[in-house]
Amino acid sequence: MSGTTTSYYTIKREIPGSTIRTNVLTRFPAVSGIEGAQRARWQLTLTTPKGARCSREYISTAEVTGRGVLGSGSVMALSVDPRATDPLSSVLECAEAEELVLEVERGQGNMGGTALVEIRVTEEPLASNATTLPDGAPNLDGATTVPENPEGAPAPVTGGASFNDAPEITPGYYEVEMVPGEMVFFSVPVDWGQSLSFAVQNVDTDHPVFERLTTSNSIQLYGQVYGPDGTPSPNGPEFLNYVMVGGHLSAGSFNQLQVPAVNYRNRWDTPDSNRTTPMFSEAGNYFVTVAYSGRDVLDGVPVPVRFSVAVDGEVTGVPEFAPAPTPEPSPEPSPESSPEPSPEPSPTAEPTSAPPLTSGERTDSAESPPAGGNEGGASLPLILGGSLVGVGVLGALIYALTRRA
Repeated sequence: MSGTTTSYYTIKREIPGSTIRTNVLTRFPAVSGIEGAQRARWQLTLTTPKGARCSREYISTAEVTGRGVLGSGSVMALSVDPRATDPLSSVLECAEAEELVLEVERGQGNMGGTALVEIRVTEEPLASNATTLPDGAPNLDGATTVPENPEGAPAPVTGGASFNDAPEITPGYYEVEMVPGEMVFFSVPVDWGQSLSFAVQNVDTDHPVFERLTTSNSIQLYGQVYGPDGTPSPNGPEFLNYVMVGGHLSAGSFNQLQVPAVNYRNRWDTPDSNRTTPMFSEAGNYFVTVAYSGRDVLDGVPVPVRFSVAVDGEVTGVPEFAPAPTPEPSPEPSPESSPEPSPEPSPTAEPTSAPPLTSGERTDSAESPPAGGNEGGASLPLILGGSLVGVGVLGALIYALTRRA
């Protein structure tokens, strides 16, 4: 399948001047060679109905190593920085718009078949102490590190299959059994003012399954860090390559991924020329993933893969938010005003079914949709608050909303 497929979704803002984060998540199975290399790039754009661009991000779904692809990208409409003396008109428009339009474009190339998509939208009010909070990090480098050769034995763990079932772990040295093409997920709590470091350390090179490899074979380990909203680290993924040398697997150079101190003002103060979506500006559960790719001769035999996580720093720079207004209770009706019961039962209304929602889809190059809709179909409202997830299919006219507990 080739060509460009574009869908539009309308997001309604519920809190004036809020920050809205929208994450688009998709996943492709492990392949290698030309099929994976030609997978199309995705483009996410968040605009106002008048056309002001708030954020744009890209998702790469290409691969050649057979590890599988987790495609995740986030776009944002930020609150106006209260320290800004002369904010751009587009910044003001994105912060004040009552509705936003999310455009998801799946580009030309080998599209890899129908892809399920999860769309997660969260809304956050402007912190009342945003002006006095500590300045954001000057760059994306973190201060926390993990040792290249940890002491002691790693603790055995079992990873989750997605963000939704990722088990929570604390700082430490771990070992997880994996098969080639597998990716596992873990969550790590990181509070305001704390930093995170993560590294895939090594694989058990003495495992007998690796005796099947020849000098022309190699295996790869991958690690990545994702923010609470699913935004991937721009410095990842970490990559550790093993090649056969003298009949034994030999590893390449050690690398690690670092998250600078989580700071509310990172969204405004931290420069990043490679992305339009500020990262590391919210506390919560960060996610680390470990992936392992190998050759067919390994036949899906599980091997131990080791990784380390470190979290450092005191909790500081906590933003303050005004409490949500409490609705006034309705007054109790007086006995005099209570209606008399009807002597005859009222007729029961027949239930009606709502028409299904469909996504607006076009198969040509996309343009910004007009306010209130688009040329290919109706825009879809996404209810905010962080508890609703939209699951759609790009390449088909299917869309559903699922509430999370």
